[in-house]
Amino acid sequence: MRALPYLKKAYGNAMQKVLHVGPDSCTVVSNLLKEGKVEAWGVEPYDLEDTDSTCKRLVRKGFVRMSDIKFPLPYRPDSFNLVIVSDALDYLTPRYLNKTLPGLARVSTDGLVIFAGMCFFLKYLSPSLFMDTNSCTFVW
Repeated sequence: MRALPYLKKAYGNAMQKVLHVGPDSCTVVSNLLKEGKVEAWGVEPYDLEDTDSTCKRLVRKGFVRMSDIKFPLPYRPDSFNLVIVSDALDYLTPRYLNKTLPGLARVSTDGLVIFAGMCFFLKYLSPSLFMDTNSCTFVW
C-alpha cells in the first residue's frame, strides 16, 4: 500500500496497533510487522485460496483472517488505534454499508481511514466525513 508512509506521518503514534481490511491485507500486515514498531492485523474479505507462503504463515499465526465484512468483526471495541480499509467497501449495498462502517469505527480508538476505487457509495455518507472526494478517501 503506497499510502503507508503518508499515514505514518499523519497518525504518528496512533499507528501502534493497526487493522488493515481489504484485499492484499497479507502484504500490508507483513510490511508493517517488518518495521517492528507496529502491531498489525488484517482482514481479507475475499477467498485466500491462491496465496503465497508468507500469507499462509500470517493466517496460520492469526495475524490475518478471512472474514465477510458485512457482518460484525470479531474484535472488541477499541481494539486498534487505527483501522485502514482499502478497496473493500466498493461493492457493498447501502444496507450493508450502513452496518459495516459503524462496525469498523467501533474497533478503532483513533481513526478509520478508507481508500476506495469507486466513489458511488460516498453519496450515502455525510459530506463532513470526506478528506478528499477526488480520490475517494475519507476519515471517520
